[in-house]
Amino acid sequence: MLLLTLFACDTGPNYGPFGTMIRAHRKTLETRPCDAKIVRELAIGLRDALAYEESLQTFRDYEAACEPHESSVLMEHLELAKDQKQTDEAVGVALALVTIEPENGVFRDGYIDLLLESGRPEVAIPLLQTAYWANHKETDKLKQLAQAQEDAGMTCDALVSWVQLWWVSYDERGGAAVAVERLDPSCPGVQLTEEGTVKQDPESGYWRFDVGFGETSSLLGLDTSAPLTYISTEVFQKLEGATAGPQGVTMKAGTGVLVGDVYTVDTVRVGTVSVKNVQVLVVPRVSGGIDGFIGLNIGSRMRMREKTEKLWTLTPPG
Repeated sequence: MLLLTLFACDTGPNYGPFGTMIRAHRKTLETRPCDAKIVRELAIGLRDALAYEESLQTFRDYEAACEPHESSVLMEHLELAKDQKQTDEAVGVALALVTIEPENGVFRDGYIDLLLESGRPEVAIPLLQTAYWANHKETDKLKQLAQAQEDAGMTCDALVSWVQLWWVSYDERGGAAVAVERLDPSCPGVQLTEEGTVKQDPESGYWRFDVGFGETSSLLGLDTSAPLTYISTEVFQKLEGATAGPQGVTMKAGTGVLVGDVYTVDTVRVGTVSVKNVQVLVVPRVSGGIDGFIGLNIGSRMRMREKTEKLWTLTPPG
């Protein structure tokens, strides 16, 4: 009797039309594990073959073993992680992209959006702040910042941001006014209505404000292009009790692009009005023969009206 024994040939998973390429690329990676082009093509092939977990693992292995990372590989990883609802993994990849190209606004915005969508506003807040400070025309970042601060329970910080949004964006005034009305009762002292008289300098024609930081009195101008009030290092050195914030911050102002450190000052006085917990940017020097400039974080709460003398009044928006 003739016995026939059949041996099955185990060819591994069936990747359909992508199988030949997948097996060839895996063979290549045995000797060139950090070949970004091969890694990317292999992961895409696995994805197209519906082998999603294997595709994700291909990205993970590359990122764990290889430095520096190729941004095109990370971008494919990010999209797949998002599609597969791997939120924590997607956030981590997005952060890696920002680290590779910190000035890339697309990478930064994608990371911010992921943080907000995944319920992590407290992590997104400093990114939104620095993005808005760097370009005051990015009012969408200010809106996201205000909402993130509110979501993170930073009610009074959110109120200041909503007030500022009302001032800088006509299109957002309706929504910002609603937010201000909603938050105002929880933040006594943020919305001020006292009047302080400020006279126009007859020689320069510029507005000059007698501003007090604690026990120190300084002369500041008004810069409606600057998101933050900024002062010179000389003025800052006279202050006491300021709390350090982000360092090495870039801010676009009317006087140019400034780089300095952010601090929170407990009380700032403008005329007879006191404003609590004000962020200021401390820069090496300020041009114009004055000590600094009031930025939008105070200026957005100021209105000018004509009387015998021109008055500035800090008021709620409306």
